[in-house]
Amino acid sequence: MYIIDIDKDLEQEKNLTKTRVKVGCLSFLIGSVALFFGLVLYVIGTFHYEVNHKETPLLVSESPKKINTVEVVEKGAPFSFGPSAIRLKYKKEDFDTSLSNDGKTLDESNVEIDWKNDQEALITLYGEEQLPEVIRFKVTESDSPSFTIQHIELGYIPTYSHQDPFGDYAIQIRKSTNSKGSEQSYNYHAPVRVYYGPKGTEPKQFIEWPIHEFSIRDEFELYWNTDYVWIDVLGKNDNGTTYVKDSLQVSFN
Repeated sequence: MYIIDIDKDLEQEKNLTKTRVKVGCLSFLIGSVALFFGLVLYVIGTFHYEVNHKETPLLVSESPKKINTVEVVEKGAPFSFGPSAIRLKYKKEDFDTSLSNDGKTLDESNVEIDWKNDQEALITLYGEEQLPEVIRFKVTESDSPSFTIQHIELGYIPTYSHQDPFGDYAIQIRKSTNSKGSEQSYNYHAPVRVYYGPKGTEPKQFIEWPIHEFSIRDEFELYWNTDYVWIDVLGKNDNGTTYVKDSLQVSFN
């Protein structure tokens, strides 16, 4: 005769239920941890891609007869106020450089492409914290690279701008500037040009100013009047003392 032990069956059922609950909790915990780390890896991967690999088009330019095309993109994003990574692209060829723009967003105004013909162009990159960089593009039949950095004189480029805080005029101090990477940043033998005109317009009139012992470290101090501005160019002695190297008065009338 078979006797059913009810108490023993109930105990086994309780133990089985506890085991199932533990397994379920453990599975939920493992799943939650896996989901958390999956989200972390996704965020890290997305951030890494955005900062280091994502390509944002800045300018696409075709040659005069649309035979060749050069594309300029920003690669990733600048960290804090650091330089932006720039990539020039032609077919399967890439050329990487950097552009210091105070960490600000780049757009097509930071790039200029001047085609000489269908096979050659000059690409200029502009940034707020650097001299313009010039890169020559030339289609070659050999294995030579299509992109090469050029060290050339660019002419008179604004290096200092200021507006009369109370009046109607503004000035630009322009120096004869060389491209980034040149042995000298400026042509120190060329006179400085002071352009002037009404606020909100591109100044056309200028005065040439042959500053004595012109230096890249020179600073300018302005004193505005109703119809003129007085400009002092400041230098520093070896001991760090500031002195006035030269002065110029620019009359607006």
